[in-house]
Amino acid sequence: MKNNKLTLFLLSAVLATACTNHQSKPKKIAEVEYAQPVHVSSNVKSQRVYSSTPSTNQAGVVRPYSEVVSSSGGNVNSSGNVKQAKPYIPDAGSYNTRTVNLNDETYQVKPGDTLYSIAFRYGKDYRELAQKNNIDVPYNISVGQIIHLNSKTTTVTPVANNQKIYIVKNGDTAVSVAKKHGLTLSQLVKANQLKKPYSLEVGQKLNLDTSKSIASAQTNPKLVPVAGSEDKTSTSVAQVQSENKAPAAINESAPVRIVSGKTASVSGVSWMWPAKGTVIRNFSSSNKGIDIAGSRGQNINAAAAGQVVYSGNALRGYGNLVIINHNNEFLSAYAHNDMLLVKEGQNVKRGQVIAKMGSTDASRVMLHFEIRYKGNSVNPRNYLPK
Repeated sequence: MKNNKLTLFLLSAVLATACTNHQSKPKKIAEVEYAQPVHVSSNVKSQRVYSSTPSTNQAGVVRPYSEVVSSSGGNVNSSGNVKQAKPYIPDAGSYNTRTVNLNDETYQVKPGDTLYSIAFRYGKDYRELAQKNNIDVPYNISVGQIIHLNSKTTTVTPVANNQKIYIVKNGDTAVSVAKKHGLTLSQLVKANQLKKPYSLEVGQKLNLDTSKSIASAQTNPKLVPVAGSEDKTSTSVAQVQSENKAPAAINESAPVRIVSGKTASVSGVSWMWPAKGTVIRNFSSSNKGIDIAGSRGQNINAAAAGQVVYSGNALRGYGNLVIINHNNEFLSAYAHNDMLLVKEGQNVKRGQVIAKMGSTDASRVMLHFEIRYKGNSVNPRNYLPK
């Protein structure tokens, strides 16, 4: 009897304790099983576009991948090695591709510009500038046109690969181009109507299809196209200056005078001093030529025979300026003149009077004289007679 009472007492105590613990202990929340995270490609993340309808063609659709994406941007295979994704290369098809450089420097053509003056302004070779911008001889440009200046950038107009066209490069000759493409010289000459001595210009397009004949542009055009001219092949730059600047004073009716003097033959060109006077500033990193002091109205002479490719005042800092092309390698420039006596496209002889000394865009009367070789400034004293 006593044992039964003891058993009932202990059982009551246990039940009381269980009830107390049950009331004080918080309820346990059922655990939720979450799915494994799904990896999304960086391209999808960057677009931030999400779709409510699953589609393999829409950005933002989450799709599981069998391989884990590593932090380095590649995929990790089963062996733990990172596999870099292959870049997407578009099919070029039957056309040449265009090279794009985000760091490209450009220039917008203004009235009075010529390709030569733009090349001179930025220290470029005019032939490379023409090739870079797909401009054919005789280098027609128009106001508002964008000229790419960066040497690493080429702007190529797509041309079907099946067209038989060849673009002349440095070092090419009519003989070498014909031989390279399995033609005879006479076939190339006939197909392009080349004239003796069959000189070629860098960037010039040659027809390689002997069944067709095309007119070939002259490598040494009689007239230099000027941007803004109504007649781009003959109008002088003096007629097309910008509205904010007076035209350069050009006296085309002045009699032709040729002055003799001491000469020096350097790099295949016979040079002479462009003016008499004292050199007041030599060639340096900050001065791309030499400055010769003289008197107003004094004769300025062509330092070597060649063709006038610029005559005007559109280049700020040079005043009334003349630029002469010598054998397609050298340019000589004559700045700060009072009056210009020659026009674009005119052929001049060494010693011919081309301008009158002045002080346009200068603090004093003087001639600023430069020589450029393939667009690069060189020391004129290395070419002029001692």
